[in-house]
Amino acid sequence: MTNLKSRFVAAGAAVVATLLTFSAASPVHAEPVKVLVHYADLDVGTPAGLSKLRARIHHAARLACESDDPSSRIREAACRQTAVKGAEAQLAQVQEAKLRLASR
Repeated sequence: MTNLKSRFVAAGAAVVATLLTFSAASPVHAEPVKVLVHYADLDVGTPAGLSKLRARIHHAARLACESDDPSSRIREAACRQTAVKGAEAQLAQVQEAKLRLASR
């Protein structure tokens, strides 16, 4: 149980340029899986751009957390939720930094 907990805590990572990077503790993998979500082509300052980025984040989390084992569905859902929360936190930090720079 502790190992499973520590794997879920591993979700989230750093923002690099126009990439969101997060780790997802996949039920299939012992080590967290790092996922890059590109968004340089999106204007995340618009509702449409932000919506597309969020869709990419959810898609990446699904891919990183998927398992062929039907008994791991609850772990997959927890993995996806943790990964999305980590990516959303990074996105909030990026948006906050952009606002600070724009206000200078």
